[in-house]
Amino acid sequence: MRLAETELFRDIAPENIEKLSACLQLRERSFAQQQRISLREGETASIGLVLEGTVVLSRPEYDGRNTILEYLGEGSVFGETLAFGAHANIVACAETAARVLFLDFGHLTKRCPNACRHHSALVENMLRIVAEKANQLGSRVEVLASRSIREKLLRYFHVLAAEAGCCTFELPFSMSSLADYLSTDRSAMTRELGKMKKDGVVKIERRKITLLPEKNDR
Repeated sequence: MRLAETELFRDIAPENIEKLSACLQLRERSFAQQQRISLREGETASIGLVLEGTVVLSRPEYDGRNTILEYLGEGSVFGETLAFGAHANIVACAETAARVLFLDFGHLTKRCPNACRHHSALVENMLRIVAEKANQLGSRVEVLASRSIREKLLRYFHVLAAEAGCCTFELPFSMSSLADYLSTDRSAMTRELGKMKKDGVVKIERRKITLLPEKNDR
């Protein structure tokens, strides 16, 4: 994936990205599937940009379970909260083989000595990404606040449908990972999905989900 195509480097010309490379100490690394990704080297904190593959942020629980916090595809940014030292128990891991570009957090937040416009544009893009993540977190809280498994599933499916602009969409992860993401028991969620199919609420083909119209709307 070209850096100029990502939201982080939005409206920054390729030649200016080259200039930023040394300033931000950009470095690329490849990770095998299920390999843990560290965002800190000694005292230096970094932000990651997914160039290829999928990265998962999760939080290990006291009972051995993992709570999935976020799935990150190509062009996604992660580690901005970890860079401030918060949520030290959050783990980043390559869900698939992945390539990640790391940016030195200290150089990103410090004022550029040359006061160059492309550095300012990068900071603006980062703030825009953080704001969008805050909105997504609000949607996630609404989903998790739902009382029943069906309500959680339907709320989340409607979020994905809105993002896709269509009643048919692809899940960003497997059904087993969906249960972790929604903090529900996998067996109970599978049973509920079966009931929803039987009730004509959804159509499921592997990761492809279709929200069906209510019977009184047909």
